[in-house]
Amino acid sequence: TRPRKSSYNRGARSNLVKLVYFLLLLLPLLLTCCAPADGLTIDCEVFEDNFDQTAETTVAVGEQFTLTLCSKRHRGYRWSEEGYIDDPQVVQELSREYETRRSPMGGIPGLEHWTFQALKPGKAIISLEHTQLSGRNTLGVYTYRLEVTVQPPAK
Repeated sequence: TRPRKSSYNRGARSNLVKLVYFLLLLLPLLLTCCAPADGLTIDCEVFEDNFDQTAETTVAVGEQFTLTLCSKRHRGYRWSEEGYIDDPQVVQELSREYETRRSPMGGIPGLEHWTFQALKPGKAIISLEHTQLSGRNTLGVYTYRLEVTVQPPAK
């Protein structure tokens, strides 16, 4: 006769599979919560709930920080050519680049990355608008406002 397979092994394997699925689902949350403090990322789903987003961040003089926002270029939308900074003596825009994201399904939003540098202690507001180039704005206009507090460098 053939030896009988233990139901214990099947149960343990099933629990292991469940644990692996749970960890895979939990991984994005863990990565988000533990992201470096020098970067802010806002995905399109956030704008779908509220087209006008505001955030705050605190940085030290000399520190660079990155802002990443979703961009629906595939639908004819663009973020403002230059971010409006109400006090360019406090915060300066260093660079901006667009990242295309690929999917077999196609049509997913890309990412727009801005890098800023804190120049001197104070407060500055960075304002950006995501509008359709044709002016129709069939999806609505997204606005993003980042209130930046720049502190003296740590000693």
